[in-house]
Amino acid sequence: MTAAAGGYAAFYWPLALTSVVMLLESQFQNGVLARYPDAERELATFALASSSFQFVGAMLAFVPQMVTVLARTPADRAMCRFFVNAIGVLLSLPLLAMGFTAAGQAALARLMNISPETLPAVTRYLQWLAPLVWVNAIRHYGTGILVLGRKTRLVTLLNAVHLAVLVGVLLAGRGAGIGALPTLALATVLSNVLHLVLVTAVSRKIAIPEAGGEGRPPVTLATMLHFFWPLAATSGLFAMSRPVLYAYINLAPNPVVTVAALRVAFDFGSIFQNPVNQFRHLYATFGGEDPRGVARFMFQVTGLLTLIMAACVFSPLSRLLFGRVLGLEGEVMTAAVQAVQVMCLVPAVICARNVYHGKMMVHRKTVGMALAALFRVLAMGLAAKIMLEAGWLDHVTGSVILVLGFVVEMAMVRHAVRRRRT
Repeated sequence: MTAAAGGYAAFYWPLALTSVVMLLESQFQNGVLARYPDAERELATFALASSSFQFVGAMLAFVPQMVTVLARTPADRAMCRFFVNAIGVLLSLPLLAMGFTAAGQAALARLMNISPETLPAVTRYLQWLAPLVWVNAIRHYGTGILVLGRKTRLVTLLNAVHLAVLVGVLLAGRGAGIGALPTLALATVLSNVLHLVLVTAVSRKIAIPEAGGEGRPPVTLATMLHFFWPLAATSGLFAMSRPVLYAYINLAPNPVVTVAALRVAFDFGSIFQNPVNQFRHLYATFGGEDPRGVARFMFQVTGLLTLIMAACVFSPLSRLLFGRVLGLEGEVMTAAVQAVQVMCLVPAVICARNVYHGKMMVHRKTVGMALAALFRVLAMGLAAKIMLEAGWLDHVTGSVILVLGFVVEMAMVRHAVRRRRT
């Protein structure tokens, strides 16, 4: 390994570990829900509620990278902090409407084809989760400050604390016989609020290298909005992937089992996909100086992650992980494993896409990311509609549709970067 690659590894692996720690949250949530009576319905209900929340909350996913690219001086950081507070409040409003107003609940039911029997539980989840949009915005800002200060080990440590609190409340609630909904909701709220307090306190004491901000004019609200809205659209459209797919699956036979299996499969697959997404931090920090070295490191790590993912689902280890660890059984377990087997193709496609994402962010030309994400969702919706009408829409074809969407997005961002060079 070269000296540069060694430096990239020291910077990257704490972030990769962080993404795994954060995604274990979903695995523990699924594991607890799987142990409640009527587990399939509990998993499907939470899948619908969390995907609705993620559709809005995911628009904030690029806040850390925005901070890394734009907040290189104290004045720019102050502007970023104001901007993040504002968008956190604004983005919480749609979820508040879905959770607390009749019109919002009716719109939610129509958009996701949620049955009248399931809608009350979904909206109760949203009533708990909606205020977390602002909380998560500030959490992401603090994380961006830590990454900008190259304190990636602190990012991992704080997220480990977040996971420990979440798991502790989940286990305590289940052990005390408290229902699934209040247990899941309370664990999520308490762990996120504590993480907000800790990351804010720590990030205020971080010394930020000032190099990199002198050659550009001060960041303004217009600058931030122009840089950020395509990123918000990109991540928001990514969060639409699951709701769009679930909306079509809800019209297919046996939707509860299929949605439950895909919820587990998508979350398990994310354990290997999200470390690949952490490469955006790496590229935003180092890609302007060494684009080829960063890309080479990204593909090497992705190959390793793909091999581990395949070993988990193409060997007897799958029964241990999905059966004993996650508590699944029967049809849901079989379907979840089959879905993840298809999704082993995803990390390599995401890695290629993220190389082009990194190039766009470094050069502050992010509109192509949003357009590519839009084409991904359109391709997924069209494919799901075709599969539904043909009678082929199930957990396997649902995973194939997800892979197809990422391939379309990767091809579009590649085209956008190459067109910018000409």
